[in-house]
Amino acid sequence: MGYEAKKTEHCGPKRGNGAYWGYKWEAKKESNRIRRENAKREIRGATADTGHEESAGSPPATTNGG
Repeated sequence: MGYEAKKTEHCGPKRGNGAYWGYKWEAKKESNRIRRENAKREIRGATADTGHEESAGSPPATTNGG
């Protein structure tokens, strides 16, 4: 009797599927696309906020008359 399989509440590992109901390659493809779009949007927003009106080689303008 000691050699019988025991019923446990654990059914084994999920093998990294997460909450996506499709294939893993489909989930990764969609996730990577969204990640790249978000990164591009973040970079564009950061460059718009810094204001690249001045040229890169010119010294910064002083405001205290010095």
